[in-house]
Order: sequence, then structure tokens, then C-alpha cells
Amino acid sequence: MIFLVRIILVFLLITSQVKANNVADWLKSEIDNILNAYNNDNISNIERFEYIENAVNQNFAGAGIAKFVAGKAWATADKETKKTYIELFKHHLALNIAAIMEGYSGQTYSLIQIKNDETNQ
Repeated sequence: MIFLVRIILVFLLITSQVKANNVADWLKSEIDNILNAYNNDNISNIERFEYIENAVNQNFAGAGIAKFVAGKAWATADKETKKTYIELFKHHLALNIAAIMEGYSGQTYSLIQIKNDETNQ
């Protein structure tokens, strides 16, 4: 579970454009939304997945990382292929996080040493 939280923290912080004094509140809110979905027995697995996928789509530097993962093939791909690849890459990431979250059973977390990367604004 600690590994999952670390993964989520890294992914969510990569592209955050919030002010430094709001980073902890914003991050806690994002994580809590996902955890609340997993604590609510009235929410389906599809809806839980959608919470994760929305967080990934809104807060993850998918294009940059997808480009890095694609390597040299990125340069030869056309615009539509790149767009599709980025969408599928983000979807795959969300599926992996959702699979990890299946083991969630009410663990708690705390945020420590939060700082804003001024170069990533």
C-alpha cells in the first residue's frame, strides 16, 4: 500500500499547477477522493476505476512519459498515432493503479515533506 501511495504521489505531483500553499490540500483531496471510492460499498468497480482514470488524465504528464517510453519510435509516428498512444498509455496506467488498489482495505496515510517544485509550474 505504501508503494501505491508513493506511485500516486509521484504521478500526481508531476504536472500539478497549484500554488505551493495549496499543494498539500490538493494532493490530500485527490488521494482522498480515490480512497473514499474504495471505502464506499455503493460504488461499483467501474466507478472506482473512473475516479483513478480521471485523476491520471487531469494530473499526469502522460504525453512526456509516453514519449519517453516509446523511445525512437516516437519520431516516426504520425500525429494520430501519438494521440492514440498517449490515451492508451494513460488508460494502462489507470488500470495498473486500479489493480493495485484492489488490495486496499482501509489503510491510512500521511503526507510528509511536501514541497512545490518551482521549476514545474
